[in-house]
Amino acid sequence: MAVGSRILSLIFATTGVGYLGAVFLDATVSSAIAYAIGACAKAYFKGVKTKKN
Repeated sequence: MAVGSRILSLIFATTGVGYLGAVFLDATVSSAIAYAIGACAKAYFKGVKTKKN
């Protein structure tokens, strides 16, 4: 198992395959967070209230 993980890390480091996966994952998470913050800000400034208010 240790040898397999070492080989995979070398393959990712030399080919850049892991880098592309990380870039796509980071872009997805960042856009989801930005969308959520924007939706909350729009709702706040429009004065949308919850049922508790």
